[in-house]
Amino acid sequence: MVAGIVAGDVWGWHWWVAIFCFAGLALEFFCGKQARAISVGALFLFAGWSNVVWNKEVFSLEDLRVFLGKEPQLVTIEGTLKEAPKERFVQARQGTATNFSSFVEVERIQLHGEWREADGLVFVQTGAAPSVDLYAGRMVQVYGVIQRPMPEAVPGEFDMQEHTARRGIHYQMYAGKMTDWKLSGAENRKGLPARFRAWAMGQLQASLPAGDDNVMLLQAMGLGWKAGLQPEDADPFVKSGTLHLFAISGLHVALIAVMLVELLRGLGIPRRVCGGVLIPLLWFYTIATGWQASAVRSAIMMTVIGVGWMLERPSNLLNSLAAAALIILMLDPQQLFQPGFQLSFMVVLVMGLLVPPIEEWRQKFFRPDPLLPEELRPRWQRWLDWPVRFVTMNLVASFAAWAGSLPLIAHYFHLITPVSLLANLVLVPLSSLALMSSFGSLLMAWCPPIADLFNHGAWQLMDWMVVSSRWFAAWPWAWFPVLKPGAGVFISFYGLVLTLFALEWKSLWRWRIAVVSGVVLASLLVVGWREHQESIRLTVLDVNGGDAHVFEGGRHHPQLVIDAGDAAGYEHALKGFLLSRAIRTVPDLLVTHGDVRHVGGASALIADQKVKRLITSPVASRSPGYRQLLKEWTAAGNPHLVVTDGSTLGPWRVLHPAVHDKFASGDDNAVVLYAELRGIRVLLLSDLGRAGQKALLERHEELRADIVVAGIPAKDEPLMDELLAKIKPQVVIVTCAHRPATEQARPELRERLKVGPWTCYYLSERGSVTIDFQDNQCEVQTIRMEERIIIRPRDPSFANDAMKPGD
Repeated sequence: MVAGIVAGDVWGWHWWVAIFCFAGLALEFFCGKQARAISVGALFLFAGWSNVVWNKEVFSLEDLRVFLGKEPQLVTIEGTLKEAPKERFVQARQGTATNFSSFVEVERIQLHGEWREADGLVFVQTGAAPSVDLYAGRMVQVYGVIQRPMPEAVPGEFDMQEHTARRGIHYQMYAGKMTDWKLSGAENRKGLPARFRAWAMGQLQASLPAGDDNVMLLQAMGLGWKAGLQPEDADPFVKSGTLHLFAISGLHVALIAVMLVELLRGLGIPRRVCGGVLIPLLWFYTIATGWQASAVRSAIMMTVIGVGWMLERPSNLLNSLAAAALIILMLDPQQLFQPGFQLSFMVVLVMGLLVPPIEEWRQKFFRPDPLLPEELRPRWQRWLDWPVRFVTMNLVASFAAWAGSLPLIAHYFHLITPVSLLANLVLVPLSSLALMSSFGSLLMAWCPPIADLFNHGAWQLMDWMVVSSRWFAAWPWAWFPVLKPGAGVFISFYGLVLTLFALEWKSLWRWRIAVVSGVVLASLLVVGWREHQESIRLTVLDVNGGDAHVFEGGRHHPQLVIDAGDAAGYEHALKGFLLSRAIRTVPDLLVTHGDVRHVGGASALIADQKVKRLITSPVASRSPGYRQLLKEWTAAGNPHLVVTDGSTLGPWRVLHPAVHDKFASGDDNAVVLYAELRGIRVLLLSDLGRAGQKALLERHEELRADIVVAGIPAKDEPLMDELLAKIKPQVVIVTCAHRPATEQARPELRERLKVGPWTCYYLSERGSVTIDFQDNQCEVQTIRMEERIIIRPRDPSFANDAMKPGD
């Protein structure tokens, strides 16, 4: 079925699929048992293929995709809320902001003043707290701007467009304020899961301070409240490899099952009655916590195991896992492409295959002498039996889970966390106790003093979890960033792991496959590392109007980060990009000038990444953020380099400003860089205004460049005609934004640049631009439009051509 889903997603529907499947059925009809495996395989392939195609096709004329285009439109939608609006904390320019989001199943839409029937799921966001009681199942009208979800703007960033499309959501809507929401239709009663979740949130908060970070983490871990896991709190759990504790998974479901079974059996209730009570409660908990993929998988598996336990039948982990995967993929084949589904099932699969053989070896290694009576063993050995068994058993489970998730974590989060092998030994028991205390508080809600004791115990356990995660994440080699692995790395890694530890094949074949997988894996890793070391790349990041450029020189030149955007731009773009490029330490950070959109994210970059040297110009700035940055950096005694016209930074030469320059506008004091990389000349102008451009022209006769990158000055236009005539670029990149208005590429600028003999890219439309330098050529690629061009150095005689903008 998995093969069918992947094939259907890649190729869509083809007539020969049905022929192949019917041929498989015909084989079974004529050949009987001899061809049963082929016919069953054909059936599952057909089921997966047709299911994913069915889910992707547009069958209704009322589908939003039929009559809504790609351009944003101002509309009013009416429909049913799929869930209560969720609170989210996001990084904004003024600090941390709160927004609310939900999903609306659209039934009608008002477009161009007329109402019409519609069908589709819309992701709705608003920046203010709800003024009315909104919950799942309630009819609402929402007024706002509807558009397609934006694709990723930065390499390595979360791709919202693909993620929502996989969930059947093809439009998102922005409502400016909660007055844009109105109730519609008759009021219906809030569902039991929603009421339970609201009550449970309040119960876990009882007798504890409102808004406490540990309480929010407990609510996130026990009830799936994702807003409670703020980025600054999640970071140490990510780096210690223990973020999985906050996903509603088998740990949560198993704890609830054990607690309920022990309670019911302690009351003398028969096994079959226990199972009849347990299974509905587990599904109720799964629904109340948001239908997370790991929770659904665990609930299905526990249902299969629970039914077997009720009927006194043996259970099999892999069979239960396969049944859970089959049910989920039949209901929603797009789950196969979700990170949560892949991590949940792959980790459990690898644990199911690896733990039994490793556990068998562990028992043989720690088994005492069978010929020595227990009472004759030294007392210290008997005392150590339980701690050694506990540590080694959990270490085996931790290793299996780490091995199962390693390539997926590297692919989606660009991280490898060796410390998680040890961190899980501490945090998993602590999280289990914290969950038990939280569930105890819910069960004892009828007795507030006891429930408060459980709450305080859970709070203390969570505090220990936070401290432990930060301690493990601070280890020198606790985590390190890696490049995204390819499909070959996935196949060879899992082939190596499974053949070495799990598969019961003849030893000769097992070792042959293991050796081949190991050689292929090592070769792919070495080749990838060599390519990374040899590559020279400049990435112009889309940070919404500010500047953030990352130069990667491989082994030839040190890495250089040029500006860091503002605080929001760093969090949303630069931070994730550095992680995706396996950059943990930044050798040099150049701040071109004091504009907040260039320097606002520098402090966060310095705090997160180990910046070795800060580089600035000698020109003073009135910017408070710039001054504070320099004050903190110099007070710490860190290396500080001042560059002026004529200075060099690896392959880069500084062209502006000079030592004694003091322009009235801060933009005119911006540092200008120039480099020739493998035959391609690049000029980075930052936000240089008209006065700065004139000074640049007066001081330097030779400014020819194949690629020029320019920002938007606050008071002037970039790239005046005289400067363009001297640069003679092949590619012009403008770092602009849709808003605010001061960062937009104005129509006059666009008209002026349209007539030149160059290719012009605006980051507000194209997203980030990546420039890969090769021998005497470079490849320029935009992330959003997927445009790719090859440019080469012009003929030397071109320098004598009289070229002006518009020629």
